[in-house]
Amino acid sequence: MKHETKEIIVLKAEVDEGMISIVNWFNKQYGVITLFCCQGDSEIIDGEMDLPYIQFFCNDNCIFPQKIKKMIFDIAQDLTGNESINFCTTTKYNRFGSITVYEIHMSGPSVLNKLYRLIEEKKNGK
Repeated sequence: MKHETKEIIVLKAEVDEGMISIVNWFNKQYGVITLFCCQGDSEIIDGEMDLPYIQFFCNDNCIFPQKIKKMIFDIAQDLTGNESINFCTTTKYNRFGSITVYEIHMSGPSVLNKLYRLIEEKKNGK
């Protein structure tokens, strides 16, 4: 039996303005939900500098992690000086099963801009 459905907002979050288009693109990928993100700071405040990152998870059938690994590899070819980008996975277990959380950490706003440009190219079919 097919039931009538209605689209609703399931998650709502505060997102740094510099991350909105990236988070929207991530969340449009099949099975992906963004958990946390930060656009980072371009200046040192109180001796510290927040670095950009995005954390997400996806269902077991999701091919997005392989897609993002390829994008990170492409970005890495264009890094200069001390720039870096890291892709980490953590599997969390509880009595109901497990979930894999993926994280992308960038060394600063310049690397975030490279990710942003690559996503814009993907959106425009390049």
